[in-house]
Amino acid sequence: MLNIFNEWKENATRFLEVRANLIKLSFVERTSNVLSYLIYVFILLFLAITVLIFLGISLQETFSHWFDSRILGAFATLGLYLVLAAIVILARKSILNAFAGIFVRMLTAEDEDDYEHGQKIQVKD
Repeated sequence: MLNIFNEWKENATRFLEVRANLIKLSFVERTSNVLSYLIYVFILLFLAITVLIFLGISLQETFSHWFDSRILGAFATLGLYLVLAAIVILARKSILNAFAGIFVRMLTAEDEDDYEHGQKIQVKD
């Protein structure tokens, strides 16, 4: 009788250890996914800022040519950027909700390996 309880205790201990390791690995996976996505976003932001800088310079030159004044060209470019900034500020709720949805999906995604056709696969010893 004592042997059954010892075996049950060993199985429960092994189960808890495996479960703890699974939770740790799941946390590491999700954290690495979020961090890699953030690095990807930072690279895109860097490229977008570079494009916007050169686009601003070229727009200023184009507006300067149209208005025959460098200062009017600079102000026209500034006005265009202010309009774009206002659009982004007005659309901030939808932008924030989109990014929040992405992060929630990344953090709450179930492991595809553990599921098959919507049912959890039983792990065998």
